[in-house]
Amino acid sequence: MYRVMIMDDEKAVRSLIKRLVNWEELGAEVVGEAQSGIEAIHMIDDLCPDIALVDIQMPFMDGISFAGYMHDIYPDLKIIIITAYQDFEYARRCIELGISKY
Repeated sequence: MYRVMIMDDEKAVRSLIKRLVNWEELGAEVVGEAQSGIEAIHMIDDLCPDIALVDIQMPFMDGISFAGYMHDIYPDLKIIIITAYQDFEYARRCIELGISKY
């Protein structure tokens, strides 16, 4: 079973993602949530997620900065960026970091 962590600064968005996705059907479970990249960094060793759903815009440490930091420390962690922004510059930066989905 894949372990999933959801990161978004809006609690309502995190709750919606948890409810809308049939995690069990995907062979996954949500093991934790964080409202910023910094909070996630403090939790990640204990949670050991396989996948991180990461909002691109969060306070203190945005999703791209988090992805860059995690890429070096946890190269096997799959990061999927979630965003409502359509700015191609965000997508380009994600591709450079090896992010799987945008």
